[in-house]
Parts: sequence; structure tokens; C-alpha cells
Amino acid sequence: MVTTDLKTVSIFIHGVSCEPCAAHVKWVLGKVPGVREVNVEKTNSHTTVDYHSSQASFSRIISALEERWYQVGGFTGRDLEVLREYLPLKTWKVKAY
Repeated sequence: MVTTDLKTVSIFIHGVSCEPCAAHVKWVLGKVPGVREVNVEKTNSHTTVDYHSSQASFSRIISALEERWYQVGGFTGRDLEVLREYLPLKTWKVKAY
């Protein structure tokens, strides 16, 4: 049986609605060690991030965005489990879709 540490998180990033913004988000998250792939949907500001949990963490991904002044919002239901690792570090409103 092959196991993998690959995880996927879907993040709502406020204000990402144009190609330059989407490219910047991809660049910012691409700099995080362990991030494998970033897909940004400009029409609804959702970003999907595939990452290796042995190299990157959800909190590091969120921190990378916040360091660049992006406001991060809701997460999909399956991502709320991943979110638990970040909640002790910061209190914020989370909207599950």
C-alpha cells in the first residue's frame, strides 16, 4: 500500500479577480516549500493548493498569503479538518461552504 502526504486545501482569497492578482498568488504560494500546485479561479476568488504535508503546513500557506496582505476567508468542509492545525494560532471567522 502506497501512502502519500499530499493534501489539498481550497481557500477563498478576497480580491483575487484579475490575471495579475492570480499570478501573484501563484507566485507567493509557489515559494512555500512543499507546495506542489496552485490553481486560482478568478471568477470566484477560490484558490486550490496541493501540498506535501511533510514539507508544508496549512498555517504556513495562510501565513504566506497574509504576509502579502491578502485576506483569507472560507474553506470547504473537508478543509476544516486541516484548519484545526491553524486555529490555535489565530482566531478568525470561518465560513464552511
